[in-house]
Amino acid sequence: MSKFQLQTDDSGRVRVAPVTDVPGALKHLSKLLARNAQVRISPYMTQSQLTAAFAEKAELALEAGRFYKTALKPNRDDWETMSRSEMARCLGFEAGDVERPNLTALEAGDYSDPNNQFGILNGTLVMLKALPLYAYEYPELTAMFTDFSAEPGEFEQETPTRVISIPAVQKYNNDLDANGRPIGFVTASPPKTLDVPLTLTDYIAVPIVIGQGTLGATLRDLFAEQAPAGIKAIASYFTGMVTALLTPANYNAYSAVTNDNPQTVPVAYATYAKGITDWSMTDLDKLSAIFTTCKVPRTERGILLNPTYYAKLRSDPRLEFFFAASKGDPMLTEQTLPQGLSGFFPYEAPYLPLTLPFFPFHKAGIVLKSRLPKDFISALKLNANQIPGSITTVTDPDTKLSVALVQRVDLIGNYAEWRPETMLGVGVGDNRGGLCGAAQ
Repeated sequence: MSKFQLQTDDSGRVRVAPVTDVPGALKHLSKLLARNAQVRISPYMTQSQLTAAFAEKAELALEAGRFYKTALKPNRDDWETMSRSEMARCLGFEAGDVERPNLTALEAGDYSDPNNQFGILNGTLVMLKALPLYAYEYPELTAMFTDFSAEPGEFEQETPTRVISIPAVQKYNNDLDANGRPIGFVTASPPKTLDVPLTLTDYIAVPIVIGQGTLGATLRDLFAEQAPAGIKAIASYFTGMVTALLTPANYNAYSAVTNDNPQTVPVAYATYAKGITDWSMTDLDKLSAIFTTCKVPRTERGILLNPTYYAKLRSDPRLEFFFAASKGDPMLTEQTLPQGLSGFFPYEAPYLPLTLPFFPFHKAGIVLKSRLPKDFISALKLNANQIPGSITTVTDPDTKLSVALVQRVDLIGNYAEWRPETMLGVGVGDNRGGLCGAAQ
């Protein structure tokens, strides 16, 4: 018989929901992750075999992410407080089991199961919980054109990324042609794309290494405590790559007057200079007009603002009137800005350099790309039973961001390592979708 409980959603509404069988959910997730880790890439595979293996690993990672989100995340209290021995029993690793001996050595490091299933589950649960912080801490990254994939990439190799832009709308023509038939939609709307060559320039990881002496001195889940900071470090690194891209040389679509379609620039702006004293909502109106005149779509626009310029907008008389008319609005207490300011979604970006106080952009103006490193075990021609650890692909079902999670034990140094890895690249997309600000 199914069990039910009352749950309250984000809007405060109460609903009846089935209670998740947590032990069963953990077993199911463990099977998905074990299958993911067992998919190996061999240099002797044909191209079709490689494609199939990559697709299987990516699909398993996405399925595991979705299952975690629906079955385990809403019931976090039911499994986060489990001891490792209790979690192991959920998976069938009982004391005295010949096939699966009792969990003892390096238990806190997640690697005591000789079949690797318990380690894969526990360590990957930590990653599934931490990975959404990537978008939470730096939401502006997902507002740009993202080409995230669970496929492996090649370090320092250039590959094209196709940016999709909005096609033209056609109006129905009711006139008759020479044969007496309605003309209709005679003109096609060709797909509008821009191929952006991107190189995966940065192969990064956050190796969290904890020795046996430390692991054995506490029952705390040390890896789980460090994981959020590790994911935030990866996101912060990515924003640094983006910031280095934001220069007048890269975004020069408005630097000269033109009258070409779609490059219509009636007034030249090498940069948009405005001092903090005069900065106001009126400047966002002007920036919006600059973008719109040059045929930049009105939707999916954002603006990065350093804390000083972000705070200055809050004192704008237009916003004071808005806040006064919105009594009780959470923005008053959370010190945020409305979601749409003259068409721009505002992002407070304290990482911007002093020379770049603000940067309005369109989604297609900045392209972010991530890929996974190839499974190094295949290069060593090892199988899953020859190493004290695992490699799984972990995917956030919302952002589709994927990382390769390496979990291993060094039997000589006697330490455990938990290491998310990814390869990153950034590039300029349609440079009409960006204009560098400057302080006067």
